Amino acid sequence: MTVHAYALTTIDKDLFFWPQVPVIEFGHKFRLQRLVPEINLGGIMDKFNQIQDYGKFAPHIERTHWELVVDEKDWEDVEVGNGIRFVDLSDDDKIACINGAVSILLTLIRLKGCYQFIVPMMIHNSSFSKIHSAENGSITAHFFPQQNLIQPMMPPVIPHILDHDDIEWIMKHHVTLGKIFHEGRKDFLIDIFDTMVYPNPKVQLVITWAAIEAIVQPEKDEENETGIRHSLRSRCSMILCESVDEQMEKYKEIGKLYDLRSDAVHGKDLSLDEEDYTIDDVWGLVDSFSLLKDLLISIIEKGDMPTIAQLRDLQTEFNTTHY
Repeated sequence: MTVHAYALTTIDKDLFFWPQVPVIEFGHKFRLQRLVPEINLGGIMDKFNQIQDYGKFAPHIERTHWELVVDEKDWEDVEVGNGIRFVDLSDDDKIACINGAVSILLTLIRLKGCYQFIVPMMIHNSSFSKIHSAENGSITAHFFPQQNLIQPMMPPVIPHILDHDDIEWIMKHHVTLGKIFHEGRKDFLIDIFDTMVYPNPKVQLVITWAAIEAIVQPEKDEENETGIRHSLRSRCSMILCESVDEQMEKYKEIGKLYDLRSDAVHGKDLSLDEEDYTIDDVWGLVDSFSLLKDLLISIIEKGDMPTIAQLRDLQTEFNTTHY
């Protein structure tokens, strides 16, 4: 059986993002463990089958303080669909299966506010912590281009360190999120979360709103003479809020955030060094991303991605209640 390891690299070398414990277990299939770069990742060039793979990873070494380890022996009896067990898959399908499960896990970690890392690569045939005992030339690597950035930017979040409740929540909903993304055909949302480290606030904002729109699927309502803006605001409000007052407050709040999105799409420069980039824009970006996270967390806890029919019903209910 084969061990695979994912490099978790801090966006800011001085910003550590996990509790000060050596290992965090996510069930029996995933293990997060601390690395000391100068000890674990020094002198490993000869371990790689392709020397250029080491060269691609080398710029990240100093900031790679954790790894996520997956051992195939822990997956042997896992059913991956239609009565097929993991152990019966081809080698390529095994890696694809593990990559999918890891992507879901990392998305959940990020949804809980722990977003201070990128995952530039994974290696096969060893963990990083044991790479010195691997045979020379035995390590193969797979890179994730969207996160293999030398100078990634912190996504618009307030940093958070995982606690015990977060870990329990993540494990409780791991299978659920995979099911939701697969059945709702929203797997691309994982890619959106991966690209949120792109070093440009405008790109981050546009990506965020593309994800929100993909979830709530806003539509024009010719009969009631309302457009995309109203549809998006009303559907988000109904998903997130129970009381009538909360719904209207959220509706108004989203309107202000949508204004920033529209300004960015139509040319507003959100570069940090631009004179017209204000503190309100900063918080607008943070609050827009929080809206996306809140939507996904609500949907995950309910267990299903809303259908277009359900979204239309929510909008109708909002209109009936508030107008």
